[in-house]
Amino acid sequence: MFWRLLLLVLLGANLALSAWLIWAPTRPPPPPSEAGIPALKLLSERQREAPPPAPEQPAAELASPPEPLAAFPPARCFTIGPIGSQAELRRIAELLSPLVADLQVRERLRTETRGHAVFLPAFPSRAEALAAARRLAEQGIRDYYVVTSGEQENTISLGLFRDPEAAERRSRQLEALGFSPLVRERIEQTRVYFLDLIEDPSAPVDWRVLVSPALKRSAQPLACPERAGVGG
Repeated sequence: MFWRLLLLVLLGANLALSAWLIWAPTRPPPPPSEAGIPALKLLSERQREAPPPAPEQPAAELASPPEPLAAFPPARCFTIGPIGSQAELRRIAELLSPLVADLQVRERLRTETRGHAVFLPAFPSRAEALAAARRLAEQGIRDYYVVTSGEQENTISLGLFRDPEAAERRSRQLEALGFSPLVRERIEQTRVYFLDLIEDPSAPVDWRVLVSPALKRSAQPLACPERAGVGG
């Protein structure tokens, strides 16, 4: 009996609540906010709203055109030489290679005067050459040499003089003794070397301090190859 009564009470309460929710009067809207004061909004409502687009800013005009990036100065090229030996060439090249952009070797044959030779021309036979040598000795001439082979075979060398006037005096001395000497300039070809270098415009270094004063004075400007002028 008790449980049946309790069930009826709960059922009546539910029906009363449902009727109130359906027919209850609606609440009036909240009064408008004062002028100039924005209405309150929940945080969730603000997050759902998309932010207004930012106004476009006009591009700032440059007062002057941009300056180009600073460029390296043009490369300079030089040649130094002559260098008389391969050993000296290697030594100088090893010093300069780390300091310049490029280094090239040129080789040339150079004609040099080695002095003036005084000699008696070749005799028809070795016996005649030796006989002439004995006559020289009898006249007090000791500095002679009989050539016994090669292109100058059977000639008698009477000295090599750097000074051409000394060679002429020697020749006149022999003529006074009854001989017919000849004077010839001795010319030889020697191999010499030149170094052509391109300075590095991005890291200029005074390479001249590493070479001898003679090579430093020999340095001459050289036309650079086309590739030397590209960007360092």
